[in-house]
Amino acid sequence: MLREVLNVVGGEMFVRFCLGLVGGGGLIIIVVMKKLLPHLPDEKLYELERICGIVEQEIPDLLFLILFGSYARGTWVEDEYVDSGVTYKYVSDYDLLAVVKNASTGKKAHLWDAVRNSVEAAGIETPVGLIYDDLDFVNEQLGAGQYFYSDIKREGVVLFDSRGELLVDVGEPVGEARAKLAREDFDFWFENGNQFYTDFLADLERGWLSKAAFELHQAAERFYTAINLVYMNYRPKTHELARLRMMAKSYDGRFGEVFPLHTSVQRIEFDLLCRAYVDAQYKKEFVITKGQLGVLGGRVKELKGVTETLCLEKIVGFEG
Repeated sequence: MLREVLNVVGGEMFVRFCLGLVGGGGLIIIVVMKKLLPHLPDEKLYELERICGIVEQEIPDLLFLILFGSYARGTWVEDEYVDSGVTYKYVSDYDLLAVVKNASTGKKAHLWDAVRNSVEAAGIETPVGLIYDDLDFVNEQLGAGQYFYSDIKREGVVLFDSRGELLVDVGEPVGEARAKLAREDFDFWFENGNQFYTDFLADLERGWLSKAAFELHQAAERFYTAINLVYMNYRPKTHELARLRMMAKSYDGRFGEVFPLHTSVQRIEFDLLCRAYVDAQYKKEFVITKGQLGVLGGRVKELKGVTETLCLEKIVGFEG
């Protein structure tokens, strides 16, 4: 039996046929899922259909199941390589948001354990990252323009829609509401950056240079995230510090002065910091000196100070 579900997301009409197919049903599923996610290979479509069916079966008050993140955008990574006889593999997770009717459902651990166990038993090879919230909470966040849920609403692909409820439009907070949201985002990401910077200093002292480089990258990324959320209520989906630096510089030229790129030495140092997100974690060939980390650490400390000063000024401006 086929059950047709119509749903509008981001201005586009999608059609999904749910489980309950027999015989040649698998082929029909793939054809229909291709309408939802034309950029994904068939094996990913099969997996998502299985996951969708499991969540729908195990969660009685499921309203929406939304795929977001790299698989929704078409930027997922599936990489395998051999280095010195060792095979390394990285696969992006499926990011899924389950929206339920009742807040109490989120507290029923046995339901979500059943989902995880069923997904595991189904032999789904791709890692699954499932979060769940009730409809009232999600709509409250959307109405307030909270970036995480707003991005899901704008970019996500609805795999299941009960057609019983609606998600509200993304709001644009102004005045005190905008100031409150900016303050909350700033406090979270700025403190997160502080924690990574503290870890960087400790590991630099220990001589754990690759680990320190990664932590310094993460500190800088989080300070830039605070800047973007305060100035634009937007979190870019990138770990590229060069891009984040340019975005911050476009808001206020003083952000661009933190990492001067006038000389070859300055460019080499900044490039090392940019590459630390991947290379410092996974590549034995990555080399950075304590002296270079000392210079870069000083610049990230300066970024921290400029971020705090200018972001707090911006928040006060929102308050009028």
